[in-house]
Amino acid sequence: MNNLSAGGISTGGLETFLRENVVNVLILLVAAGLLLLANKGEYRQAMTRVGIVIAALFVLGLAVSGRATALASWAVGLVTG
Repeated sequence: MNNLSAGGISTGGLETFLRENVVNVLILLVAAGLLLLANKGEYRQAMTRVGIVIAALFVLGLAVSGRATALASWAVGLVTG
């Protein structure tokens, strides 16, 4: 999946960068945006975005960790017993 062609073009470096740094950069950008919203007095909108960001980070963490199937099995076990 990392090789795009037979010539050896690889996305391994980009994948590593995304896994290590992008979440931190996104959190910093969201925090800056929330500070700007709070500075304007729009606290309700800022808190709504905080909730959405937390949910998105949860889903991103599941996708990156590969534990989505284990979580789904656990959730189904709660319903079916």
